[in-house]
Amino acid sequence: MAKKKNKKSAAGALWRRRSAYIEKNGGRFLAIVIAVFLFYLMVLFFQVLHDSRVTSYMVRKGSLTQDNVYRALLLRDEEVVKAPASGTLICLAGEGEHSGSGTEIIAIDETGSYSAKLQSEGINLDKNDAEQIKNSIDTFSQAFDPKEFRTNYDFVHSINSSMLRLSAAGVRDELEGLGNMKTVRGGSKGGYIVYAIDGFEGKGINDLNMSMFDESGYVKSQFMTGDMVDKDHDVFKLVRSDTWQAVIVTDTENAERLKDEVYVGIKFKERDINLNGRVSVSACEGSPDKSFCIFTFNSSMPNFLSDRYTEIEISDEPTSGLKIPNSAIADKVFFTVPKEYAISGNDAVSDGDDTMTFLKQVYLENGEASVLSLDISIYSETEDCYFVDNTQLKFGDVLIKPDSNKQFVVRDTDTLRGVYNINKGYARFYKVNIRDQNSEYTIIEDNTVYGLREYDYIILDADSAVDDEFIYE
Repeated sequence: MAKKKNKKSAAGALWRRRSAYIEKNGGRFLAIVIAVFLFYLMVLFFQVLHDSRVTSYMVRKGSLTQDNVYRALLLRDEEVVKAPASGTLICLAGEGEHSGSGTEIIAIDETGSYSAKLQSEGINLDKNDAEQIKNSIDTFSQAFDPKEFRTNYDFVHSINSSMLRLSAAGVRDELEGLGNMKTVRGGSKGGYIVYAIDGFEGKGINDLNMSMFDESGYVKSQFMTGDMVDKDHDVFKLVRSDTWQAVIVTDTENAERLKDEVYVGIKFKERDINLNGRVSVSACEGSPDKSFCIFTFNSSMPNFLSDRYTEIEISDEPTSGLKIPNSAIADKVFFTVPKEYAISGNDAVSDGDDTMTFLKQVYLENGEASVLSLDISIYSETEDCYFVDNTQLKFGDVLIKPDSNKQFVVRDTDTLRGVYNINKGYARFYKVNIRDQNSEYTIIEDNTVYGLREYDYIILDADSAVDDEFIYE
């Protein structure tokens, strides 16, 4: 019995010592476990951060349609006409009518006689006049676009002006008997009549500046029968010519591209009218990356007499070619060396993996000059030079012209735009020739020397590419 009791006592003591040890060192053990776990997480984080794997993109043929909708400024040959006296304005000709040299356009009631007659008798329209007003309202209702609510104001003014004008025309014969009336005629040239002034009259393409395209401060003063005007106050304008311009602001590259087309199709979206305009370009002072693109027309001007700004869409055929994401494009600097320093007989081919042989001057350990033959990768060429791999040459290297003692010091550089091709399992720079571009994609030429082919694989994000690095996916 004593032996069993002693055994139990010894086992209990051992358990108590283990428990005390665990209790005493448990915190340290837990800290070690947590530290190991955090270290493991950090290793995983840096592996993800520096992961050499890249996302590839297969090159396919495609097309690109530009967003060709612009706000355009409309310019015309406009002449402002002033009131000959102070008094009540009476419009005798209609908005948009073409006046001849002898057409009476407005009259000024200096005594208020017509105003008094208008107030006492109201507006009197015969059946034909009323039908004309009704037709105008029906036409506007059918073409009304809620997105262009501002056209409401022009329309209301036009209807009120037409009613007052028709009423005045009905009593035209009576005006001479109402007292002092001064009239204004169309002048020697005549023109289209507009009873609105906005300060752009007399402006032409030589006056263009960026502030003219800020519509937030645009103000148009409109006039109609019954308005009180002062002598020499602007009351209407005559548009003298059928030639007019629509002007947009666009990037300089796009403007030059449009200029090359000479004539382009323009859709005036608010009026649903299509015209062909002759293209010209003017520099945008203060904004070297922007240009004024001017479209000149010789017809349909009366449709836009009340518009100073309008929305246009340029008809443009989609550009086709190889379609690649903009994120895949990068710029890279290369050395340029004269072609005469390449050994002849090693002609460049068009598989994008071209090399040429050059003779490089080197010095042996004893200081004696010697010549080393190097096969150097070629990435592009001009009429006189090759763009060569800058990992095989360095600044200041000396090349020897074959069969000559003539030397060339490597120092000239130039930049190519391209992508990183990974067909062979490693990243290699390929030059691209850009045809068109929008905010997401670029169209490049197909089947070019040193260029891409359809179904080639490229790195989607050029920033993640490293020259000649093997790609593991």
